[in-house]
Amino acid sequence: MTDLGEPSSPSRSLRLGEIAAFVTIAATNEADLVILPAKITAPHPRPSMMRRRTLVERVVSNPPALTLLVAPSGCGKSELLAQVVESLGDRVAWLSVDPYDDDPVRFWTYLLAALESVAGASFDDVRRRARAPGVPLATSVVEPLLVRLGSTPVTMIVDDYHLVTNGLVHESMQHLVRHVPETMRVVLASRTQPPFALGRSRVRDEVAELRARDLALSGDQAKQLLESTSGRAISESAVAVVQERTEGWAAGVYLAGLSLRQADDVDAFVASFAGDDRNVAEYLATEVVDELDDETQTFLREASVLEELSGPVCDHVLERSATGAWLPELALTNMLLIPTDRRNESFRFHHIFRDWLRLDLDLRAPGRASTLHRRAMEFYSSRDPRLAGHHAVLTGDPELAEHALVEWGTELVDHGELATVFRWSEALPQSRYARDPSLAVMVGWMLIGAGRVDEVEPWLQLAENAHAAGESWRGEMGLGDVLNLRAYQAVLAGDIETAAERAHDAISYARWARTRVSANLHLGATGYWLGDDRSSAWLAESASAAKAHPEPYAYIQAAAYLALIAFDDDRYDDATALVGDAHAAIDEFGLHEFGQTAVAHLAAGRLALAGGRIDAADESFDRACTLAGRIHSRPLTIAALLGRTESVHLSGDRAAARELIAQAVAELERAPSPGLLPEFAAVVERRIRRGAPAPAQRASNRRELVEDLTDRELAVLRLLPGRLTQREIGGALHLSMNTVKTHTRNIFRKLSVSSRDEAVEVARSIGLL
Repeated sequence: MTDLGEPSSPSRSLRLGEIAAFVTIAATNEADLVILPAKITAPHPRPSMMRRRTLVERVVSNPPALTLLVAPSGCGKSELLAQVVESLGDRVAWLSVDPYDDDPVRFWTYLLAALESVAGASFDDVRRRARAPGVPLATSVVEPLLVRLGSTPVTMIVDDYHLVTNGLVHESMQHLVRHVPETMRVVLASRTQPPFALGRSRVRDEVAELRARDLALSGDQAKQLLESTSGRAISESAVAVVQERTEGWAAGVYLAGLSLRQADDVDAFVASFAGDDRNVAEYLATEVVDELDDETQTFLREASVLEELSGPVCDHVLERSATGAWLPELALTNMLLIPTDRRNESFRFHHIFRDWLRLDLDLRAPGRASTLHRRAMEFYSSRDPRLAGHHAVLTGDPELAEHALVEWGTELVDHGELATVFRWSEALPQSRYARDPSLAVMVGWMLIGAGRVDEVEPWLQLAENAHAAGESWRGEMGLGDVLNLRAYQAVLAGDIETAAERAHDAISYARWARTRVSANLHLGATGYWLGDDRSSAWLAESASAAKAHPEPYAYIQAAAYLALIAFDDDRYDDATALVGDAHAAIDEFGLHEFGQTAVAHLAAGRLALAGGRIDAADESFDRACTLAGRIHSRPLTIAALLGRTESVHLSGDRAAARELIAQAVAELERAPSPGLLPEFAAVVERRIRRGAPAPAQRASNRRELVEDLTDRELAVLRLLPGRLTQREIGGALHLSMNTVKTHTRNIFRKLSVSSRDEAVEVARSIGLL
């Protein structure tokens, strides 16, 4: 072992440790994060707003698979969609996107919740798939969703889609659009063109597009909006000037109407009105906000830090009372405050208005926004960890950003929202990580969980440098957590010997119980790949502790590795029970798409193959290979490829078997220290090369295998009929326990048997004994 100094003594635990160990041991909460009803509740058209009947008809009559509304802010997209919803009735799934939805898990969590309200069914199984890091959203979320929806008629409307920048979300949405059934329509409203490849769809008339020019108000529409907003008659000539100067931009016309409420001379006002978005701020200030009393102005500026306005949050953040009773009245007098629910209890600002208010708040009261964000963080801390963390980051205080990672990062990570937590981590300067090794380890674990294995090393070095410099660790975290992460990193890379060494060190230096659970798992896994007979004890300890907490990732893997060991020792009943336990945990915690469960499918494949269920074995090995790829586990990928090689070969497809063994060998060449895997591969490769028979075939075809038994294997074989244990056989032949196990495995494979008794029976039938 590496000399790393004296192990540290225990101290109290913080939740940061839960984040740091989430890849292998974090508990998964079945409950979803908070769903804000306002985000999936379709708005009602405002009575005073003009009707856009022609545009509504274009959207709802004989619609193609996709309708795009792409126009700048203030063109009336949201109001048009509200009228579309009114026209369509109950078969509409609505999602208002906000900046937090730029995370695949959060986006699909809300979209699935919206669709559930229309389909009248639960999509929990699909939602669990979306949570798994590295899961292909197109095949694991979109396609199962479309199957579940079936022929249910639904129009799915997504407003403010421009707030999505995540490429994974775009890819999944494009896949959805390409495969929607005839009963489904998708409508996206965005300020910018979504990055979809639509050339083929346009040629086939499968997409309709409405742009700013389509949404521009005509002269009659501008007159209607001006008069309804201002409450006064407007001359045709004044309307013509406003319509020309705004170029039909709905927000400009609307703001002109608000300003005209107080104008003494309509013609003079119209003559001075610029009306484009470059002058909105000036008009908001001089014609809208300045007409309000000081208390209302202050309220609007300070409330602009909030995404959603309701009585409770405004009372807490703005230190007011009875705001809930006042908001509906304010919305009636200022149409830039928009209701987001049917009870008139929740509101939001028009985007243009909110953007200006935020700028004005910073100009008039520098630093006030930070205080308000802090209070918003306090309000949401027990209600919605995502919003709490968001406001913590926006305070600009590194201590609070760090607090967000420690306090709420776990829950988001458990739900797969890695992109959100990464954004929080990016708000911290590098110097914070250099002074806090615990934070650096946490980011390393998240990167591995996201499949970004190549990016982990700098964070490990940061943690090690901070430790060497004497920086303090949080709670019970310590050097053992760095070593544990390095062990897991080495396991994934196929550097088994290094992984074993690091796992031993992690056990020695672990100060926290969960670190020991994880390190014992890694130690047991490496022991299995090295043929170390101590691996069962390490895995059993890990499984027992993981089951008690519970920590399903660790339990599933430990149980599956124990099943593999039981299988190799001919204890098929034990192996079957352990595989059943692992899969029961997968079902209980909804972890079907998580890469850490690959080893459970590998063990299931081994059992199926031994039982002659070739198709089931191939399916399990294929699943193991897919899941192992998501976490970049080279040993599990190799083992799964070898298993598929055998199952495919036994099914009669020798060409495919040769291709699979070539893939396994290529992966082996990239593994720095693969343990016993090369020996496993050599046995399988010889079988494929010779066309060896299936395990169900007996002695008549086994004579040809004798030549492959080495002298040492023959020596071990001759001692199998007695009652000697493998350790005693090793002592008799002056071989290590690991070597005897390896020879025994090779004997079983070469004789195409699955137990010691079978090996003796076949050896006698062909004259070896």
